[in-house]
Amino acid sequence: MSTVIRNDSDFVRSLNIYDKTTTGMQKSMLKITSGLKINSAGDAPSTFAISERMREQVSSVNQANENAQNDTSLIKVAEAAISKTIEVIQTLRARAVNAASDHNTDEDRAIIQMEAEQLMNSINYNSQAATFNGKQLLDGSLASEGLHFHVGGEANFFINLKLNDMSAEGLGLRDSSGTSILDLSTVDGAQNALGVYDSNTGTYVNSITNADGSKTFGLLDTALNKAIEEQTKLGAMEERLGFTRDTLNNTSENMQGAISTLVDADMAKEMTSYVKHSILTQSAQFMFAQMNSNAMSVLDLLVPVR
Repeated sequence: MSTVIRNDSDFVRSLNIYDKTTTGMQKSMLKITSGLKINSAGDAPSTFAISERMREQVSSVNQANENAQNDTSLIKVAEAAISKTIEVIQTLRARAVNAASDHNTDEDRAIIQMEAEQLMNSINYNSQAATFNGKQLLDGSLASEGLHFHVGGEANFFINLKLNDMSAEGLGLRDSSGTSILDLSTVDGAQNALGVYDSNTGTYVNSITNADGSKTFGLLDTALNKAIEEQTKLGAMEERLGFTRDTLNNTSENMQGAISTLVDADMAKEMTSYVKHSILTQSAQFMFAQMNSNAMSVLDLLVPVR
């Protein structure tokens, strides 16, 4: 076997193997410390691109979930205000029942009407005080176009919610000028608040069925039905948003699982790879030392024989 110095091909091959081994050890170390098997596009370009797109989708889905939570909070504000309005209407109905009885004098009914006006003011306060992030909810401004709840990770993925006017005017207890339609200062006014006048019988009844099958109620029952219908609509929307949030949570969880499969490192596998490359690197370093020792032996040939 020849001994050469200038062009030692075995040494060059060993050096190339050493470089590859060192690079492999460094890659394994990076994967172990980061927990990712893909740390840059150079590791796996197509997989990296897929994982980045999926990360973007997860971010959008998580934001949509946060939107749904905020939307639910908004609904709770409106629902609470309507709940108080329903309580006020029920109180007004009790006052109407009281005013309809002849044990009251005209002066008594005048006092009852004064109380009714204050209660209707309370209804208006509820409609004005129901705000979320500076947005009026129950003043009638959202009855036409409504609110758009964006609850998806894609464009144009929203739920629309229209909120009707829950003021005394919107509930039909006052006219558009603020004048009270509800009049508990007379017996007829109290009866009109409680029921509907039936011209066929000449008496007040709880409701009248119209030709189209719909029913007409007294002032207070009409107002109460509007408020209950609005509250029911809000409750249904809140329930829908709850299901939407569950779906978004599941979507985010499944997508993150898919991303994990794509980019997360198998720690046991990477530790094995790291140990293997570490041993090979140390072995290569030992062999370099041995090769250097062999090369130095050439100097022995240059020492003159005595």
